[in-house]
Amino acid sequence: MDNNHHKKLKKRATLIDVARLSGVSTGTISRILNNHPSVSEEARRKVEEAIKKLNYVPLSAARSLAKGVSNTIMLSIIEENPILPSTWRYELPVVQGIYDYLKKTSYNLQIGIGFVEEAQKSKFFENLIKDKYIDGLLILGSWPINYRSLLYLEDRNIPYVLIGCKSNIPTRVEINFDNHGAIVQVIDYLVQLGHTKFALIGGFADQLHMVDRANGFRDALIKRNLKIYENLIKFGDYQIESGYQLMLGLFNENPRPTAIICGNDFMAAGVIKAIHDKGYKVPEDISVVGFDDNEVAKVISPPLTTIRVPVFEMGSLAVEKLCTMVQSNRKLEEITILPCETIIRSSTGKCKGK
Repeated sequence: MDNNHHKKLKKRATLIDVARLSGVSTGTISRILNNHPSVSEEARRKVEEAIKKLNYVPLSAARSLAKGVSNTIMLSIIEENPILPSTWRYELPVVQGIYDYLKKTSYNLQIGIGFVEEAQKSKFFENLIKDKYIDGLLILGSWPINYRSLLYLEDRNIPYVLIGCKSNIPTRVEINFDNHGAIVQVIDYLVQLGHTKFALIGGFADQLHMVDRANGFRDALIKRNLKIYENLIKFGDYQIESGYQLMLGLFNENPRPTAIICGNDFMAAGVIKAIHDKGYKVPEDISVVGFDDNEVAKVISPPLTTIRVPVFEMGSLAVEKLCTMVQSNRKLEEITILPCETIIRSSTGKCKGK
């Protein structure tokens, strides 16, 4: 190698170089790099400008990149647009499970949010992770994902785990909960109370979780040789007002149901209000069941019989599986369906109607 080539090689910028250019002490720069709040905006601006000009990479990050690892796990959350409050109630415990697990490791968590319409595109994950250094990807959602978009991850050997969503790709890890079985279980319970006329007031009809629940609803009634009243199956948007309006509409249908399964606890709250506004009682006239077991279920009157979903456990198990794949550098092929639990409260009772 000749001397001219030596001259062309650039020395990697150091923390001291950043300090000299920015006029900020190395201690303050360290606090800025660690996102410490007690730093002035002026100092932060000077340091960021110096880092950009020098192409400075912290030593720990440089070592990680040299080893081909980043110690970063990315969580991609696929949402409706606009994001619904009820969706956050479901997703936040999943994120908590992920975060609590990663606290015990050396991994950092990076979160990206995309909307359903974007996730349908073939380059969704390519656009999401380009120019990012990640060791693996967690995908949280309840909507179909573009097959080609997942193939991008497969082709580049980027380990990923699906949480709440599904794929036909055989080499995948999927963590879900038993939507179908949960509905079958709660209908079996209601049949034991004497109910025979059931209604379903669900969320988005094409959402994966709701599709499974609607199938479970029909399968449970078929198993019990009970009639399926298609006019008593309605879909909304998981919000309280949606449940309220759909329930008002059911009073115009025949027969009047004696038990109603709702898409979530928010819809159930709207259903109960509509029943009360029409002069009927819960559960004396109509039994109501929710889904999720969030804080609403315990405070409405009467307290809501509902289905508890193991959301925290889903997050914890998913990130554990992902870390196993990252550390072992091998793929897993697993589909785990976690059971739900029926929580019986005062909104369900013995059927008195015929």
